[in-house]
Amino acid sequence: MIFVLVFSALAVSIATLSGTNLQIADNQRKANRALGCAESGLDILRFWLGGISMPGMTQQNDRFSCLANFLHTDLAAYGISNILATYDYDADNSTITITDVVLDSSEVQSFSSQIQQTSNDRLQMDVTGSSGVVQRTIRVNYNFGTRAHTVFDYGVATRGALNLYGNIEMSGANVELDAGVYIESSNDANALSIIGNSSIAGDVYVTNPDASVYLQGGQA
Repeated sequence: MIFVLVFSALAVSIATLSGTNLQIADNQRKANRALGCAESGLDILRFWLGGISMPGMTQQNDRFSCLANFLHTDLAAYGISNILATYDYDADNSTITITDVVLDSSEVQSFSSQIQQTSNDRLQMDVTGSSGVVQRTIRVNYNFGTRAHTVFDYGVATRGALNLYGNIEMSGANVELDAGVYIESSNDANALSIIGNSSIAGDVYVTNPDASVYLQGGQA
């Protein structure tokens, strides 16, 4: 009788231990899936944020709202309807909130995010992944950076002076890219000459601080 009781108690203990181990394994599985959802959300948002650029003249206190507008515009332009980004303005703590984005409805997996501007040049982004009731959050910081101009940012780029005569018209569908002009002219004091009815629709950038521009009938 004693042996029967001992074996019965041992069986109950093993069953309880097995049930506990199964519960721990299930919790770890859900935690790993929640972390995977957070990492997926981070990659998705990094992709969309990485493609955003704004004019260099944007004031520091306007950068965050500009970022929110560009993000909303880009998502709409590409028909991304399952990522909803809302901008909540507050003088001390403005926030871009991205509500739950479903990754796997059958497993109740999703991610959400909050982006805050912690300083003029820094953003803090929290991405929370969910698997059932289990959540994991990844926090990253981003800095606003300045990208140097390249020749591909302009319709015309030249290291020497630019001279236009006659009826030359520089324009395009995207004026900033198609009709912008970049001139170095480091060895020529007269960086740009426009004579006649020629015109440049975009902006003209001259890197030589001592250079001059000559206009006779034309415009830029």
